[in-house]
Amino acid sequence: MQRVNKSLRIFCFSLIIFFLSSSTLFSQQNISKKASESYKKAELAFHIADYDKALNYCRQALKKGADFVKAYLLLTEVYVKKDDKKTASATLQQLMSRNVSIVSSVYLLGAKLEQELGRYENMKFYLDFYEAHPDKRDDDRWTFELLKKSHQYALWALQNPVAFFPENLGTAINTANDEYLPCLTADGKTLIFTRRLLIDNSASANIEQEDFYVSYWDNEQWTEAVSIGAPINTDYNEGAGAISADGRILIFTACAGVGKEYGAGRQGFGSCDLFVSFKEGEKWSNPQNMGQPINTAQWESMPSLSADGRSLYFIRADRTKSNSGDIYVSHLQNNKQWSTPKKLPDNINSHGREHSVFIHPNGRTLYFSSNGHPGMGGFDIFVTEKINDSLWSDPKNLGYPINTHHDENSILVSGDGKYAYFAANRNGGFGKMDIYRFEMPQHLRPEPIPLLPQIISEGEKIFPEKIETGTSFIMHNIFFDLDKSDLQPESQAELARLIEFLQKNPTVSIEIKGHTDNQGDETHNIKLSEARAKAVMDYLIVNGISPDRLSSKGYGSTKPIQSNETEEGRAANRRTECRIVRFEK
Repeated sequence: MQRVNKSLRIFCFSLIIFFLSSSTLFSQQNISKKASESYKKAELAFHIADYDKALNYCRQALKKGADFVKAYLLLTEVYVKKDDKKTASATLQQLMSRNVSIVSSVYLLGAKLEQELGRYENMKFYLDFYEAHPDKRDDDRWTFELLKKSHQYALWALQNPVAFFPENLGTAINTANDEYLPCLTADGKTLIFTRRLLIDNSASANIEQEDFYVSYWDNEQWTEAVSIGAPINTDYNEGAGAISADGRILIFTACAGVGKEYGAGRQGFGSCDLFVSFKEGEKWSNPQNMGQPINTAQWESMPSLSADGRSLYFIRADRTKSNSGDIYVSHLQNNKQWSTPKKLPDNINSHGREHSVFIHPNGRTLYFSSNGHPGMGGFDIFVTEKINDSLWSDPKNLGYPINTHHDENSILVSGDGKYAYFAANRNGGFGKMDIYRFEMPQHLRPEPIPLLPQIISEGEKIFPEKIETGTSFIMHNIFFDLDKSDLQPESQAELARLIEFLQKNPTVSIEIKGHTDNQGDETHNIKLSEARAKAVMDYLIVNGISPDRLSSKGYGSTKPIQSNETEEGRAANRRTECRIVRFEK
């Protein structure tokens, strides 16, 4: 993740390419031979990323041809590449002061530069000029509409700021290097993040690589972060990880080097692929490529795994396009294979670029970054709610000052919804990108996932004294909302005892069975019992029980234990049951 705004670079470069390749734009200009020669040298220097030389040659070209539009535009791009947006804007203003014909797209570039500088009032000047221009490209229509809506939103957001008090996670996590893309277990006690490091044996100080580091919440503070080590970290780039709720599965991104190698003998399909590793005891297994249909010849990165381990969200981009990136989701099927990933709908995936996606442990609230929705500039963070498998609510900008004219991304939110973590390059940090925490404003919080009570209460003994495969037992104090699968708070004590039982017996695997009475439609009863059994399973996973030890199934009213002719019998039949399906002595 570079500190220079990628959104502006991509936008600027795409417009520059159009300007410099347009024969109609410059056909009327009478440029001297010396000015043209200096310009050609500037172009060559620019294409080999020698921006200092490109800058000098552009200046020479303008001295010899003060109205040389191409030279002004290339000089603007050079300043963007050098992360000097103020001078880039001033250069564009100099061009506009010349008595030369300018295509409409130049005004969009001016509006974009003002946005990236946080000078939102100035955007209107350029947008008005663009709108009044008699000759506009159809390809620019979406960009204009986005900038216009972003201008209106930014002015409103500045007048309606949200509560935001970011707290740097401190020297145990952050260093003079870049730290970013954090991921957190559901209990909030294990933090894994990406750190960018100089390669030790590099002859050049500019060669860096990404590795994973891990820290643990202990005694009300984060421990000193240490490398996650082999076999996950290699001499190549590893980063952008997703940790399972129980901390036993890590899905991450590995990218090929110049020789198309992924490190440590790994094989891949595209430029960047998703790999998975499992924690066995205290060691991580050798990462395996997740294979097709997850990985393709394109670019797959930035995964986020749902708390139940059955839905994987990630970014897929066309590596031949500079502003490409969409959110996809794949589901783990009953045969343990991942389904063909589907792109989220168009109200989520914009014409711009989406990245750093995060699915909250509640399985419904999705956070992501985008430069294609109205916002403050660059990449802003948005939130959307899942309505059903194919429908999501329109994304909501988290607001200012969470979002600014800089890039904001890689957010994650704690299971209780109270705190959010993100990466940013801010004044007062320890170096470059640091990881911060802030208290999420109440109106932006997701529906929380209930976690374990601090004290496991005593109660009647519900578990079998003799553990054997096939033994079943009823959870008598599991309560749901009427005709819903939402667990009521009164269920926590019972669930806490089940968790304690599973923790004390790590070789036990169980099936959670949902049952209903015979009232109503049986199809509905089956779906309701399945949803309730899954809700119990999800609760166990969020509280640290491995998904590999759990399964769930709904039986509706097909397995009553008492008569459904009486209310007492129907109440007994509405139950949650557990069956031991595996036990190793």
